[in-house]
Amino acid sequence: MERSKAIFHVVWGVLLLLMGVLLFIQVPQVMERIAQIEYHRFVKWFIRIIIYIIALLLIGGGARKIYEHYKYLKG
Repeated sequence: MERSKAIFHVVWGVLLLLMGVLLFIQVPQVMERIAQIEYHRFVKWFIRIIIYIIALLLIGGGARKIYEHYKYLKG
């Protein structure tokens, strides 16, 4: 792999990681707005769990991408 592509993937991984962290932080504010809509309690918890899963996937995917491509840049 070319060095420029590896650098691009590391930057992309950092952006994924950052978006996951920001989404994780943003969930309480989003849930306040969602709570105003009339749903069953189950739907509100389901939405909250799904948003947290998406945030964790973004964090995990970004961290994996950083790890793999940073290892390539160092070696």
